[in-house]
Amino acid sequence: MHRINYGVTFAKEANIVFGSENWLHTFEIPLPYKISSVQFPKCDIVHQNCHILNQVISQLSAVRTGVTANINNTIDVIHRLVKKADFNLDTRSQSRSKRGLFDFIGSISRSLFGTATVKDVQKLARHINILAERNNKFAKAMSHHDEELSSFMTNTDSRFSNMMRGIQKNYDSIQNVSFETAKFVAHFEDVSLKLSNLFIDQMNDSSVITKYLEELNIGIHEMVKGKLSPFLISPKILNDAIKHIKLILSDKFKGFYLLNSDPAYYYSDCSMLFARKHSTLYVTLKFPISTFAFPLYLYKITSYSVPVNVTSTHATQILDLSEYFVVTHNNQYYASLSFDKLRSCSGTNTLYCSHSLPLVSAVKTNCISSLYFNSKSDIHKQCDFRFLLNTIQPSIEQIFDNTLLVHKTNTLAFECQNKHSIVKGCNFCFIHIPCRCSLSTDSIFVPKKIEQCQNNTDTITVLHPVNLALIQHFFSHETYNSILGDTVFTKPINIDIPKIHIFNHTFSNILAPQFEKNCKGNTKRTHSIYITV
Repeated sequence: MHRINYGVTFAKEANIVFGSENWLHTFEIPLPYKISSVQFPKCDIVHQNCHILNQVISQLSAVRTGVTANINNTIDVIHRLVKKADFNLDTRSQSRSKRGLFDFIGSISRSLFGTATVKDVQKLARHINILAERNNKFAKAMSHHDEELSSFMTNTDSRFSNMMRGIQKNYDSIQNVSFETAKFVAHFEDVSLKLSNLFIDQMNDSSVITKYLEELNIGIHEMVKGKLSPFLISPKILNDAIKHIKLILSDKFKGFYLLNSDPAYYYSDCSMLFARKHSTLYVTLKFPISTFAFPLYLYKITSYSVPVNVTSTHATQILDLSEYFVVTHNNQYYASLSFDKLRSCSGTNTLYCSHSLPLVSAVKTNCISSLYFNSKSDIHKQCDFRFLLNTIQPSIEQIFDNTLLVHKTNTLAFECQNKHSIVKGCNFCFIHIPCRCSLSTDSIFVPKKIEQCQNNTDTITVLHPVNLALIQHFFSHETYNSILGDTVFTKPINIDIPKIHIFNHTFSNILAPQFEKNCKGNTKRTHSIYITV
């Protein structure tokens, strides 16, 4: 967005939220438990069929031993990465001593990831204690914790439990087969078929467990690095949590909104903390909420010099603009802010700021809001334009990805993939340049671009603004009624304005003789003379 006729551009930087709070939601994730390697019973009858059976049982034992080792090694890795935290505390009490509070935080600080406040840690501890004590029949339900901005649920991943039950079932069946073989050697064909099926089931279960352990390992390592993995909390479970949080907000916290409902955001940019209690992992995600249903739009403001006319080196410019401007999605409220205010905000496409920013109603205007809303009359009244002498020099500035602002050039030479062209220069114009095109002037070179380049046509567009501030000063409203802050022309517009006489007085030459005369008079009257530098 530009108001180039006033020398101002608004570049969209990101979405932004002020006064952002966090809804803390804790997921309870059961971890696998260690198992011991159990040997299958062997057939001890001296018979060829029994010998064949023992070979199959040996293969099954090897598979089970490998699975057991894989499970136990994975658990050891998890325990090394996520230390056990002691949450057996009465976290409901608000009268505990400061010493006790910090002892508690210190005892689990090594097992937590991320920037966690005391309040965050207390919420996580409460969630863990409550989840550990919950009745099994409520294990899959999501619960809202009292009147706090928090909730918790059990992330029931039943794959490991189901697989272990399957392995145990296979083990029991193999035992029965061994006994059957010992008793009924004559019916070995039937037993052999049953044994083959069990072997296939065992191999399938082993493969599924190996895949599960690999995914769990990846998920834990990603979590320790600060990123949530879909292997740890699946998109379906995360999406269900998002839906439930939105329902709780609409029901019990009216006027608060979840700012991001896209699960992909939480896998890439979310804040979280985690802890382990025995064989259970607790992961708390921070879901950003705000009183605004939609983020504000953040714009970076840049001010440029606008030449008085096509021949002059004098210019006008607004010099006292803020660095950034924010406005609500419906343009009802706005505010100005500096870069320092953005330092504490976090995020990429959407910035989340914990501090609040007072917003101004769009009914009350100032210079920046008038420029943004393209209100000519308010701009003329509220903006402080400065007249700058001999400030226009040959220059090229990038104002948007494919747009260059050009000052005082004689010729413009373009070198693109399929063609070369030379066009007449300009005193003040902006150019939409195609991708993979370079631009040269008498003294300046702009190289080709391929990244952040969206103009995929071969057309070079040169547009010419006007100095609307100067026109408003010298001409009546009817003269420039059709010209707005973003109106541009395909050809330079020559506007005749009254001749401006610029006087430059040397005030020291005027003041010095009078000062010397006063000094002589004061000396005669023996008055003291003070000169302040």
